[in-house]
Amino acid sequence: MEKTKSRKRSAPAQVKRTQGRRKEKASYYDYSLVAVIVLLICFGLVMLYSTSSYMAEVKYEDDMFYFKKQALISLACLGMALFISRIDYHILNYFTMILYAAALGAMILVKTPLGTSANGAQRWLQVGPIQFQPSEIAKVAVIVCLPYMIVKMGRQVKTLKHVWYLPDGVVCLLLEHIILRIT
Repeated sequence: MEKTKSRKRSAPAQVKRTQGRRKEKASYYDYSLVAVIVLLICFGLVMLYSTSSYMAEVKYEDDMFYFKKQALISLACLGMALFISRIDYHILNYFTMILYAAALGAMILVKTPLGTSANGAQRWLQVGPIQFQPSEIAKVAVIVCLPYMIVKMGRQVKTLKHVWYLPDGVVCLLLEHIILRIT
């Protein structure tokens, strides 16, 4: 009897110790993933050079023109990715609706004078010197918003009735994109 009482008393102390450990920030970083990403970037740069060197030589008199441009962009994006990976992802909960609205707004802006066409399709936005596809923002918005919706639904996500409500936001985003492409 005496042993069980002592065990019951020690359990909360252990929980408190583990909770204190959870609050400490983990210093683990997946360097193998970073190495794979760097290798993929290098492979892509080699493929880009092998396919575009002739065109760059003819057009810009520099066979490394596209390679250098893409290498700078790749380095900047890799640095930004490493910086963003250090940020606590829970902060994204505060920006889910803003990101979702920005994706919808950017897709709508494609049909305004800010939208530019390339190869017969108007899918790009031109904002100053920057040209981008709003679908890239929509991809990130879906990746951030879908887990947010699942967490908000809680245990209701296990029922078939409530699962149909989950993709409504995603479906609306896709339908908006399809409607804008048709018009």
